[in-house]
Amino acid sequence: MNLLGIQPDDPVRAREWLRHIGVIAAYRDQHKVIGEDPRQVLGPYAEPSHAGHDAYWHAAESVLAARRLAGLEPAGTAVSQDGRTLAQLAADIYRALPGNEREAIATAIAATSGTMWLGDPAGPDEHAAIQPGYADALIAALTRRRLMTTAVGTARVQPEHHRRPLEADLARRRRSSKPRRTAPTAAEPAQQPGPEVPIRHTPAPASPQLGPG
Repeated sequence: MNLLGIQPDDPVRAREWLRHIGVIAAYRDQHKVIGEDPRQVLGPYAEPSHAGHDAYWHAAESVLAARRLAGLEPAGTAVSQDGRTLAQLAADIYRALPGNEREAIATAIAATSGTMWLGDPAGPDEHAAIQPGYADALIAALTRRRLMTTAVGTARVQPEHHRRPLEADLARRRRSSKPRRTAPTAAEPAQQPGPEVPIRHTPAPASPQLGPG
């Protein structure tokens, strides 16, 4: 329990904290985790090929949430709707990166998380890097690499390497919104231009010649 902090005094936060403790305890019971190492409250890491991989990450999110509720960690980005949108966009940008960049970012997140890194300890864990509990670390890593920018005062982000495609998409939308000129139907015959009307020039009358005197 050392990793999970102390039950909060606030009744609402206390109920949430106990709920997450229950999730962790259920995982340990189901997967026969008997270790008492506070750095591995969930026991050995469950790899993606392991049958309990999804359950592991469900319990891992409870570990991170319990620590936030106990005041051991700052509130995460993914706790609000806008925050979840940011986290999802960051994950999408991360997935689109080349493999070497993904590995470098996953390694950086593991290093900054320290004992709170619940991903694979044996090497870069790209699956762990996109978990909601590490959303803040992922956004920070992408921002440092200029792969993601956060608009001031809003909950939207703009991936740097997606700007040109986005601008092209907006241009296509503008073109498609303009009315198209269509050929006339049988019910609406095309209007033919009328014959040109010649412009006749009438010379001005000659001025009368005035004689001397």
